[in-house]
Amino acid sequence: MSELTFEKEFPVFVGQLKGRYAEPGRYYHTWRHIEAMLRHCHSVADKLQDLSAVEVAIYYHDAIYDPLSASNEHDSADLMQKELSGYIPEGVISGADTMIRATQRHELPILKDKALYSDCAFFLDMDLSILGASETIYDAYEVYIRQKYQMVPEALYATGRCSILDGFLEREYLHYTDYFRDKYEAIARKNLQRAKEHLSHS
Repeated sequence: MSELTFEKEFPVFVGQLKGRYAEPGRYYHTWRHIEAMLRHCHSVADKLQDLSAVEVAIYYHDAIYDPLSASNEHDSADLMQKELSGYIPEGVISGADTMIRATQRHELPILKDKALYSDCAFFLDMDLSILGASETIYDAYEVYIRQKYQMVPEALYATGRCSILDGFLEREYLHYTDYFRDKYEAIARKNLQRAKEHLSHS
């Protein structure tokens, strides 16, 4: 399978999801983010083992979104399970569920299924492809993140955000797949370092 088909097959679910991604209080995790991930998915479709599962994970991974909640990822996976059970194969649901839940920590889970492990790696790289965007686009992303936590005082936000940026920078690699690593790793590290320096001087 080399074509993305979920929107064609399930327009009602997609319409409902578009409504969710248009909710007030969303700045970066909007439908634009979903469209960007779908473009990446299409570009690596020949490298994926279960394109359908990756596609479903993309549509649902930020369906539930509360900036102050620590369970958005699990709630989104639960919603996907509830809505799609009986409509698509259980294997697709299970794979998508694993990928969505992995976005909570953005770390690859330990999986015996090598095909799912590979798809999950590509999915996580798609989700964080913004890190390797141009300076203009990445800087806008940092603004969106600040708006997301606008209720947090500036000094506290700067400390917390720098800690997150350090966590990424301390990784041996930001990306799990050679494909995304070759395209975005160097640019992503420059973006993260620049963002950290900006916060340190703000």
